[in-house]
Amino acid sequence: MILRKRNELKSFFKQNSRLSEANFAALIDSMLNKRDDQFHGIWKPGQTYRNGDVVVYQGALWELVAEGESCSRQEQPPRKDNPLWKSLIIPVDDDDWEVLAEEGVMWAKVFDRIGIGVGNYQGEYPDRPEARLDVRQSGKGRWLVFPSEAELTQVTLLHTASPTDSSYLITELSLEEVNWLTDAAKGFVFRKSRVLTEEKEFAELKAADSQILMVLKPKRIQGGAELATLGLNVEDPTAMLDITDGSRGQLLFSPDEKRDPALSIVNLDPKCEKNYVAIGVGQSDATLVTDALGGFAFRQGGEYGTYCNEKNVSQGDLLMVVRQHPDFDRPQVGIGTGYPEARLDVKDGNHAQVQILPERSSTETSPASPDAEATIAIFQGVSTEQPRYLTSGWGNHVAGWVSNADRGFVFRQGEPFGIDNNQIRLDQGQTHLVIREDGRVGIGTEDPYTRVEIVNKAASGKFLFNLDQKVNPALGILNLRPGSKENYFTIGADNNHALLVTDSQYGFLFKAGEEFGINDSQIDVNQGRTLVSIRPEGKGRMGIGKLPLGYELDVNGMSRTFTLYQDTNTNNVVSPKALTNVLERVKLLRPITFEWNSATGFQEQTPREQIGFLAHEVDDVFPQVVKTSSDGTQAIAYQNLVPVLARALQELMQQRDETQQRLDTLRNDFTVYRQEMAETLQRLTDRIEQCERRM
Repeated sequence: MILRKRNELKSFFKQNSRLSEANFAALIDSMLNKRDDQFHGIWKPGQTYRNGDVVVYQGALWELVAEGESCSRQEQPPRKDNPLWKSLIIPVDDDDWEVLAEEGVMWAKVFDRIGIGVGNYQGEYPDRPEARLDVRQSGKGRWLVFPSEAELTQVTLLHTASPTDSSYLITELSLEEVNWLTDAAKGFVFRKSRVLTEEKEFAELKAADSQILMVLKPKRIQGGAELATLGLNVEDPTAMLDITDGSRGQLLFSPDEKRDPALSIVNLDPKCEKNYVAIGVGQSDATLVTDALGGFAFRQGGEYGTYCNEKNVSQGDLLMVVRQHPDFDRPQVGIGTGYPEARLDVKDGNHAQVQILPERSSTETSPASPDAEATIAIFQGVSTEQPRYLTSGWGNHVAGWVSNADRGFVFRQGEPFGIDNNQIRLDQGQTHLVIREDGRVGIGTEDPYTRVEIVNKAASGKFLFNLDQKVNPALGILNLRPGSKENYFTIGADNNHALLVTDSQYGFLFKAGEEFGINDSQIDVNQGRTLVSIRPEGKGRMGIGKLPLGYELDVNGMSRTFTLYQDTNTNNVVSPKALTNVLERVKLLRPITFEWNSATGFQEQTPREQIGFLAHEVDDVFPQVVKTSSDGTQAIAYQNLVPVLARALQELMQQRDETQQRLDTLRNDFTVYRQEMAETLQRLTDRIEQCERRM
């Protein structure tokens, strides 16, 4: 069985260690077991002990010599008159020690351990020195040189105020380090004592009367752990590091009242207002804090060693100021200026200045106001009488830019970063947008001709929004593509009309485009299905669903109206002639029923069966009502057949009248004939009757 030292056993149980059965076995073997080792520590009444068990009672070791087990009683503790127990005290007058009892002096003959005052010390081990040199003073303390259990070179001091109140100081030396250990409540205190004039005066020295130079004091933190606090020139440090100079200032590293780590510097100069600066870091941010009226000043100091610059904070060129507004509760930052007039005020001497969230300063008529507009202001020529400025921000429900520059605003696409300092130059790059001082806006041009002019990079077209050059407002679109005739499209309004104007060769074309986003349909005019075409030929032509081919109105589909008039006013016609001899030609017309084919797009209309004529057959009989287009297709003007049918009806009526007249003549002739026949029959009847009478 191998016994392990404590440090080796502790290493088994460090965080994230994987313990094994062998580790636990080593721990158990290295620990004291009351039953196996028969050592029970302090004797306790009511506990059962076995033969050979060893206990501690009143600072001495006792062994149970009774057979079997014995239950201890309060009235029978281990002592000389109790036969159940045997004392294990080693006599002092053995061969290891030389004792002069009458003088109270003894020393170790074998020079192993020496104890001074051991016999009269009422400690845990009153009769045995625990170090190579063990000096004890009853009721005061103890000094141990090379303690028995120490693994390193060690000296231990123990101070005893009472049997229950004590403290210790351990000095330990190894090849790597020197350690001082103590459990004194106030830790370590280093003092500067007065200078002695005589050697005997040392007995009069008291530590409490000396000047404190440094204190190393423990501080208990949440969870029970302890941390060190170090104080220089202060008895009770209020931070982990407290350096105090009562006439100048104080430095506090991680002050006690702060949960987050912080470093504080306090000005204690009695000639000025007491103030401080603190730097720290929290769970989410790092912080600098001060109550100085001037806030934080960052300076470029003078050369080291000159006029003690390295020891003076109020010197050098001012670089930046971070402060609180002197009148209102809000921060200000000044770069190049010690008196910022904005939340951020950056100033380059008398050349230029940039202000973010400018503050309204007091005037004769308007005091300073905390309600500043959210703006950014840039100034050029600060020292001149009329500096130029550019202001951008939000105020009174309006967001925008304001400038008094001679030529307004220019927005450009700059050249690559880093070439010829492009990143800081305004006079380079391609112009995308200008807003001139008179309100004209140009996109792709620096000199807009109208109120708004838009030109693309390739100069293939323009948009002109006009409110100035002409009386009436208009929007013009110009096609300037190389290789084609320039043309324009203008939309506008005068006092009486809304107008569309173009000089395009084929007039206006209205289309139903493809679905949004397909092949950039939303910006492509050369796609989609034609709805209406208005062309400039003649006095103007319109096609609905198609291009007009030889017709002023060409509809690819059905049309509907309540009344359709044909203007045949005498002022509009010449050489009017009567239409004659149509009846025989009408007989040549062949009315048919039919259905539209798929090419027309109306093959599914209801009713599908139509009534009409074939155009080429009508053209053979009445060519005046058939129109042949440039593509060879023919169409019939059905309304122009109405006069033909009217004339055919007139001719039928004329033939009917002539027939009726002949019928009337025949009827009259037949009436006369019947009358004559009746008269002749009457005469014959009369003659027959006469003949019969004669007979």
